[in-house]
Amino acid sequence: MRIVTPFNVDAGQLTTTNVVNEVADWEPAATNLLSYPRRFDNAYWAKDGDAQVFPDTFLAPDGTLTAERITGSGSGGYVIKAGVAQSGMVKSIYLRTVTGAGKIGSLINSATQVFDINENWQRFDYPAGDFGADAVFYVADFRSPATLTEVVVWHAQLEEGSFPTSIIPDATTFTSRASTTTFIDATGTLQTAGVDVARDDAYGYVDGVLKPIGLLLEKARTNFIKYSSVFNNINWAKGSTSVAENFVTAPDGTVTADKLSETTSDAQHFLGQRGLPTSAGFYTQSIFLKAGTSTLSALSVVHIGESVGTSTASINLSLGAISSPSRLITKTNITALPNGWFRASITYKLTEAATDVRMRVFVGTETVKVGDPDSFICIWGAQLEQGSYPTSYIPTAGSQVTRAADVSASPQATRDLATYNLGDQAVDLNQVYKVVADPSTTDQPSVGAAASPPTWVLMGWSNQYRMFRDGRDSYSIRDESIDVTLNFAEIITTFAAIGLKGVSATLKMVDSVDGTVYDETISLGGIGAGDWWEYFFLQYDLSDTAIFKELPAYPNADISFTVSGGAPSDQVIVGRVIAGAEEDLGVTNYGTSVSILDYSTKERDGFGNLTLVPRRTVRLVDYDVKVPSVVVDFVVRSLERIAATPTLFIGDALYSSSVTFGVYRDFTQGIDTPSISDLTIQVEGF
Repeated sequence: MRIVTPFNVDAGQLTTTNVVNEVADWEPAATNLLSYPRRFDNAYWAKDGDAQVFPDTFLAPDGTLTAERITGSGSGGYVIKAGVAQSGMVKSIYLRTVTGAGKIGSLINSATQVFDINENWQRFDYPAGDFGADAVFYVADFRSPATLTEVVVWHAQLEEGSFPTSIIPDATTFTSRASTTTFIDATGTLQTAGVDVARDDAYGYVDGVLKPIGLLLEKARTNFIKYSSVFNNINWAKGSTSVAENFVTAPDGTVTADKLSETTSDAQHFLGQRGLPTSAGFYTQSIFLKAGTSTLSALSVVHIGESVGTSTASINLSLGAISSPSRLITKTNITALPNGWFRASITYKLTEAATDVRMRVFVGTETVKVGDPDSFICIWGAQLEQGSYPTSYIPTAGSQVTRAADVSASPQATRDLATYNLGDQAVDLNQVYKVVADPSTTDQPSVGAAASPPTWVLMGWSNQYRMFRDGRDSYSIRDESIDVTLNFAEIITTFAAIGLKGVSATLKMVDSVDGTVYDETISLGGIGAGDWWEYFFLQYDLSDTAIFKELPAYPNADISFTVSGGAPSDQVIVGRVIAGAEEDLGVTNYGTSVSILDYSTKERDGFGNLTLVPRRTVRLVDYDVKVPSVVVDFVVRSLERIAATPTLFIGDALYSSSVTFGVYRDFTQGIDTPSISDLTIQVEGF
């Protein structure tokens, strides 16, 4: 006979879960005290060291193309907003890696806290303070012990309270812009926005799929290329190529894209423009390309005076691929667009040594060869801008053109108290409440339930927390699997789960220093078949209990518990999870009995008709235990301590019916012989 008194599980212990509630959380009115919460390239956010922000480059958790990539190194790169936080506030942000896994500082400096992140979005939070790093909102801090040099971030939030509420929408708005500009619309077509016209319904592409950006805001950029789409102009030097104008429909829907063909010369076959900026810094070339009879192309930057001379990226238009950075090129990218078009770009870094810089686009590869006049690609919209990433296309003619910066405002955004109508439900403090006020209420559910007259009524625990409250028949449910990660400051020696429905249960304990220290899987699918007839025709006998014992003593370890179903559509159930320190009282004897208390009603009327009202049943177990007489006092004190305390009683793990979570009605501890004494306990399950 073993007993386990569970430690409490609340938000502090439940670190992750894939179980969702049936209804949304009730939330108080809240204000995000930050401006530009998703636009970390804005000057509102200070950049230190080599930190760089690349806007609108990744899909955010809400499905929009508004997440931003930030790069930096351990030499001092970070992105922050100083002096915004104070005690009584909480910071939160969404983080993920570009690829793989690693550690990043965020919310507070990396010397104080780093977060382990991977390619899945996670929301992290940290309490604010009045002084030092506590008062600073760190978006990304790459200094040691952080291990990453790039991270993807989305939606910073700073609000009053001790826990983060749901996302408060970004209130950033467009104010003005002193020039025209371009953007991609919902059909994938490149459109022009006039002076002072907002691009508030812009889109972008991810792996060839159109995704919403919403309000597109960009800094001022200059396209240094002249005649950006008129490739027969004298500003474009033809290196063993020919140009046919207005050959095919361009990305903006006009028939203005040109055909670039090889000649028969034994040479490189390219089109180029010279006289481009030579001052030190990052520059990005980009051009729209479409396969013709040739599916190969290349982009080069020729840098006269730089020791490396020419840097080239090869492009495969059938695969939508571009080669990795090399030499002066620091970044390459290719984006698939509709109708076979791609936008390819290379970013390169110049030093003061350059005396002339040229852009080249090739038909085929950059190698010397005898050309084929029938080999061609389609080109449109060449651009060279100073910066480490390409921005929206800036058309030019006889001179370079500057797109003015989008001027914007970003006031603090507030989410008002929601109004709930009669019959609506919401979760408050991990419990489900239902509105009984007619016609509606704005009360907090837990407060409204205690009001007179009440505006809400308590329905029970939420789906996420049922497995940590009540008994085996008040369960959490989810299709395919239930995964939770718990972290206790106390030492856990036994972890048990009852009322299970699934095919297996797995427990894994991971320490921050020693790594995985416990990993066990228990099958719940013992079918109990004695022959082939029973195998095919009898109902399988599935266990509903999993007990993981003798866990190593690692406080603050991450304890991951998973119950798996047999198929994605299978419903998985967890009745009650118990984690605590085990106490051994003695040996459970045969003679222990199990019965139920049935609260259903069965009544016959005067004509003998039977009316059944099904209600819940409660397990009642009478344990017969042999106790070493030397520990009788210990047993009595242990049982006195748990009087009226919900406890897990483990009679014998071989008989799951002898495993009960409940309270004892009474016990009798005899002092029978000097060596062995009898203990009887009657336990009533929850």
